[in-house]
Amino acid sequence: SLGAWAAKRFPPHDLVALAHMSESMAGGSSAAEGLQAELAKLQQQVTELNPQALQEEVAKLQESVQTMTLRLSEATATAAAAAAEGGARRSEAAPAPAPAPARPKIAVMSSEVVDSNPYSRLMALKRMGIVDNYERIREMAVAVVGIGGVGSVAAEMLTRCGIGRLLLYDYDKVELANMNRLFFRPEHAGMTKTDAAVRTLAEINPDVELESYTANITSVEGYELLVGSLRGGPQQEE
Repeated sequence: SLGAWAAKRFPPHDLVALAHMSESMAGGSSAAEGLQAELAKLQQQVTELNPQALQEEVAKLQESVQTMTLRLSEATATAAAAAAEGGARRSEAAPAPAPAPARPKIAVMSSEVVDSNPYSRLMALKRMGIVDNYERIREMAVAVVGIGGVGSVAAEMLTRCGIGRLLLYDYDKVELANMNRLFFRPEHAGMTKTDAAVRTLAEINPDVELESYTANITSVEGYELLVGSLRGGPQQEE
């Protein structure tokens, strides 16, 4: 028979290989048929496409985008105008606060720990045993020669500490170029450094006796002014 002949003609492993080959060919045929079906569907979809209808849809979308862009611009402009109007109203309703008036002079230093006492933290040095009698600072006088980068800071610190008498000597005037490192303000430009310093320091601590001497102490007249002011009290230059 044919089966007996094939069994003699082909070994068993060859028969298995032939069977696998047959199955593969059948599977490949099925895959090809599936691909042909998908291709036919795509061709049908392409055929059904209407170029004119697509152009109309694109035109509608572009019109919608333009309309939305215009509305967004109008809304943004309205919001900005409302914000500006609200800011102007707030500015009118809340003007800048007026500068605080200078505090009154304090006759006697107090060690009371309250927010309204400008000497409470300085008097703590006495409580900590660092100084025996801080109040004696009011009996002392200090002369600062040169109200520049170092002199202006020293004068300010002495004023904040409550020194009794502070004498300031300088022959120069305040310039806008001094704003980068000194405690002067732009409105002081053109004033003598000593007068401008006295104005600022008096606002910081009105308890300090401040004296302004505009003179070059290296000159004969300036030296005499220095000696006289240190010995006999305030002697403003004529």
